[in-house]
Amino acid sequence: MNAINSQKHFVKGLFLTAVILVAGSAFAGSKGSMELLRPATIAGTQLPAGNYTVQL
Repeated sequence: MNAINSQKHFVKGLFLTAVILVAGSAFAGSKGSMELLRPATIAGTQLPAGNYTVQL
């Protein structure tokens, strides 16, 4: 897999993880957490690797 396909695959996986966290938090409360293993750009915002809390 080349670097562009690998990055697209990573972004799709990250998006899927965020969707699952948000959907799960709708039933379990309004908060969830996730860890980015490498930097990512989401909705035009660059996020460095690290732990994040997703809150609705």
